[in-house]
Amino acid sequence: MIVAEPWAYDLKTGQQRTRPNPISGVEAPWQFLRPGHHCGALSACPQMLLMRSGFTAYYDLHDDSGIRHFAGHRAGCWINTIPADGLVLQPEASAGCLCLFPIMCSVALEPRPDHYRWGIYSAKGSNTPVQQLAVNLGASGDLRAPQGALWLAYPRPKLPADRAAMGFTLDLKVEFFSGGEYVSHATPPQTAVGPECPIRSSFAQGVKRCTLPLRGDADGPGEYTIRLYFPPVADSGASKATFDVKLQGNIVANAFDPGRSPQGASLEFTGIRVDHNLEVEFIRADEKMMPALGGFEAIYTSPATGTKTKQVALE
Repeated sequence: MIVAEPWAYDLKTGQQRTRPNPISGVEAPWQFLRPGHHCGALSACPQMLLMRSGFTAYYDLHDDSGIRHFAGHRAGCWINTIPADGLVLQPEASAGCLCLFPIMCSVALEPRPDHYRWGIYSAKGSNTPVQQLAVNLGASGDLRAPQGALWLAYPRPKLPADRAAMGFTLDLKVEFFSGGEYVSHATPPQTAVGPECPIRSSFAQGVKRCTLPLRGDADGPGEYTIRLYFPPVADSGASKATFDVKLQGNIVANAFDPGRSPQGASLEFTGIRVDHNLEVEFIRADEKMMPALGGFEAIYTSPATGTKTKQVALE
């Protein structure tokens, strides 16, 4: 593979490398983004790209969940990041540069399978019709779950103006009750919920409504499985969080209580018809209740039938 930033090409054929859009599944050019000042060239090994992206940064080609940063430290102005014998070695090469960084030293990076690091994913192409979508509200960045689903942060990670066009856009609209906000904890996602999904360490507190297009004008209606993930009540700061849940304008769960589980709670709804937008809404019994939503999934199952069906399973 030849990397001609930000794209890649096959060395033998010259064909541009592609990959499926993580939401629609439609093939689009493979690309990556490194925001921030980035003097110096890329170095690489078969599974990693290594570079400067404001800070020391790397891209896991196998995981493919975006560029990741090792902040507080920077690579040199040319090539001093060397993959060798299972490590990444970076001898000090920033001394004398005008860039101000608090850590000037040589570093060695070793793989940690038990660790996570947020990424910033980059892709082009239409996100509709949605085949599989996973959104992590309030997260610091994007993260791929062990099963392969890419959990996209919302709001999207901030990018410099000259790099915003290369970012991944998510046309999600989130409305809050008065006093609502995004909350993020330092708890590692895996410890927060186990290996099945990397969320609930961040959430939208006091969320009122989420609206997101799943189908384009020419796609026709479809049926989806919708999963909602709620943070532990202790983390959300709510003494009592009972509320009704509405999907597509219909109440699908009455007086739902996320409970006291340290892993939080989940709701799954099947056979949900979506003509264009997915609409998730929370109805609170009084103004003191602040529903908290960690994230949600939308999984396409089939073209819509003539009837609208609703099922709910509680965990």
